[in-house]
Amino acid sequence: MAFICLDIRCICIFLMYTAFGYALSDTEIKVNPPQDFQIVDPGYLGCLYFQWQPPLSLNDFKECTIEYELKYRNIGSEIWKTIITKNLHYKDGFDLNEGIEAKIHTLLPWKCTNGSKVQSSWSEATYRIPRQGNPETKIQDMDCIYHNWEYLLCSWKAGMGVHLDDNYNLFYWYEGLDHALQCVDYIKVKGKNIGCRFPYLKSADYTDFYICVNGSSESKPIRASYFSFQLQNIVKPLPPEHLSVTMTSPYEINMKWNTPRGPIPVKCFIYEIEFTEDDITWVTTTVENEVNITRTTNDSQQLCFIVRSKLNIYCADDGIWSEWTEENCWQDDRWKKILMFFMLPLGFASALVFLMSYLILYEKEVAQNMQKDIYKVFYYLYIKHTSGTSKHLGRLDVSERRPTARCHPGLCSPSRPIKTFVRRCQDQVGLAQLGLSGHSKTRICAAPRPKEVTKLASTDRPSRALQTLTALRGVWAAAILLAPPHPPPPKGAAF
Repeated sequence: MAFICLDIRCICIFLMYTAFGYALSDTEIKVNPPQDFQIVDPGYLGCLYFQWQPPLSLNDFKECTIEYELKYRNIGSEIWKTIITKNLHYKDGFDLNEGIEAKIHTLLPWKCTNGSKVQSSWSEATYRIPRQGNPETKIQDMDCIYHNWEYLLCSWKAGMGVHLDDNYNLFYWYEGLDHALQCVDYIKVKGKNIGCRFPYLKSADYTDFYICVNGSSESKPIRASYFSFQLQNIVKPLPPEHLSVTMTSPYEINMKWNTPRGPIPVKCFIYEIEFTEDDITWVTTTVENEVNITRTTNDSQQLCFIVRSKLNIYCADDGIWSEWTEENCWQDDRWKKILMFFMLPLGFASALVFLMSYLILYEKEVAQNMQKDIYKVFYYLYIKHTSGTSKHLGRLDVSERRPTARCHPGLCSPSRPIKTFVRRCQDQVGLAQLGLSGHSKTRICAAPRPKEVTKLASTDRPSRALQTLTALRGVWAAAILLAPPHPPPPKGAAF
């Protein structure tokens, strides 16, 4: 029984000492939260500062490094951002369209608490931009694009219920500027600001870029709109250039292009290729400026592709795809080669046949014209010899009129053996057209002009007639010998 009482006393004493030790530990390691915790807006359109002071009663922790756990978020968001710092300030960017709430407490390192976790209570703060104006007056469809990593352009639409005297103004700020700046190059439509062309933005990459678009109105206030982003995440590059398609084998195609022009490094691009083989289309991506694709069948008649570019994950968290390039195609030309193989010899043979036919017809025409020239020259020489002189010939009237004229009795007399020959050649062309005499208006006979003679006259060629005359001098001599002599007509004979 005595042993049992002794054990009970020992247990009670142990429990009392344990409880008293925990009480002493709690009393000795308690720490206060930070002082004067607040959220400060320096006018940077969304970049806010958190500031606080060390907690009171840190005399017992002079050799300890105090840490602070800060949590913050936009009001309405379910996710808290958390950081642990030894400093007494911190900054971050926020969407000022909504309010901000934050809280902070003190942490004691485990070296100062014998391995236990000691922290103070929370100190809280909130911040909200004073709201003015109806929410419907805010701008709509804000769109900002950093074109080819060279210039920034933002555009928007006016809010609802905005009056004619209302207008919008844009302000921006990023790390490195002393204060917020206003846009100096607005895009206007009917005097209203609907966008802004930004100047060269030096050292603005990979840092938060803040924009505020507010309004001015004489009738009512306009609600301001706030935006924040990083420029490299809204870059829209140019499309690739100089597309080419090469058939490297019966089943493989090589597609190549040049990287877009501009300051964007080559290593920052990713490409999307849309490939079409006959009626089948698929899409692939690559970080190289070429790709090899295997054909689905060797019977493909047409292969086309288009490409666009964007910044890859090594240079930006996000980006905007460029425009598609123009379509570049490869077509199977086997049938064209086969057709050309047969058409070229056929065309050459056809041309040769045509040329030979033309030469034959030309020679035939030359022979016919030569025959006609011989006939005319012989006739002229015969008449000249029988009449005695060329001046006894009547005057030739080459007009379309058919005047009544008298014929030389020596030429048109029925008693002459040449009568029939002369009647067939009445109203002939002038001697000047034959190139044989200067009497261009002498008439052989005044009878009506036969159709066959008129046609013959229209095709006369003096130069060829002269050549024929030279060749037929012997014919002239023969005509003189064969023709009977005839005296010249008497003076005063009528024509």
